[in-house]
Amino acid sequence: IGLQSKWEVDLWGYLRQQVESAKATLEATNFEKESIKVSISADIARTYLLLRGIHSQLKIYYRQNDIAQQLLHLTQSQQNNGIANKSDVAVAIENVAKIKAQQLQLENQRDKLINALTLLLGKYPRELDDKINIANLTTIPNKIPVSISSELALKRPDIMQSEANLRATLADIGAAESDFYPRINLVGSFGMKGIDFSDLGSWDSRHYSIGPSFYLPIFQGGRLERNLELSTTRHRLAALNYQKVVLNAWHEIDNSLDTYIAESKRHTQLELILEQKRGTLNTVKRGYGEGTQSLKSVLEAERTLLFSEFELIDSSTSSALSIVSIYRSLGGNWTADLQHQISLNKSN
Repeated sequence: IGLQSKWEVDLWGYLRQQVESAKATLEATNFEKESIKVSISADIARTYLLLRGIHSQLKIYYRQNDIAQQLLHLTQSQQNNGIANKSDVAVAIENVAKIKAQQLQLENQRDKLINALTLLLGKYPRELDDKINIANLTTIPNKIPVSISSELALKRPDIMQSEANLRATLADIGAAESDFYPRINLVGSFGMKGIDFSDLGSWDSRHYSIGPSFYLPIFQGGRLERNLELSTTRHRLAALNYQKVVLNAWHEIDNSLDTYIAESKRHTQLELILEQKRGTLNTVKRGYGEGTQSLKSVLEAERTLLFSEFELIDSSTSSALSIVSIYRSLGGNWTADLQHQISLNKSN
């Protein structure tokens, strides 16, 4: 029974370099955890926004289906009165079936997205079906600041993880170089030993020792040189990976900003088209009230308006997803100033 303790005189920084490598490796692990959190948060936001977009589009399809049914009944009535023929009725029936098929496809996508969201939240399938209240798409900010500082981008968890790995491999090189030099240890021990277990209670069974020990790196058979080469190679690979991660980050940021700008411009144009379609519908309705337009013309104008609303919802969904993409590309680094600017733009 005994205790032993060793203290090493760190003359060449061998232990210091090992400690720095261990700390950097731990930091890299923490940054990897943060990167996973950002990825999961972005996936949840993306899935939920897609779900809200499809929910809004389904409302359009339900209204389209009502209009298609009215057009079918109107066409059948015109056929009975000799105004329309069988081909007109066939086209109306085909239009109802086409809208119904697209509606069923969207409903299937909605169900899959609900399951995907349930999985991301760690729940069982169908567990959240009765708990999710799907709202319409949220209001998208009119603009967000597109000038992003390098400091903000370099705070991405994956970049900081690569940087920590780079520092760890650099410290490993220092430790490998220090391993070429002698090391001095001061070793001390104290214990009790005896032939029988009862002898351990006797003070005469004690033993102790204290003194230095030396590590001389000779006759290593090239082990130290190969270890240094391996550490150097790992450092080069870590440096290349760091460059790759930084370059990839800037491409992701640039692409996400370009997508947001393009979708914002597209959204503006679709709003103008929608206003024109609303004006056309109002004109046709006035003509119907005055007897110059038919009910079929009103229904056709309403269907065209709904198609424009469908495209606008699709653009709104894409704009919302582009903001999520910016969040992901920045590694979740929404600073207080950036959040404030987005809030002001959204309120305007």
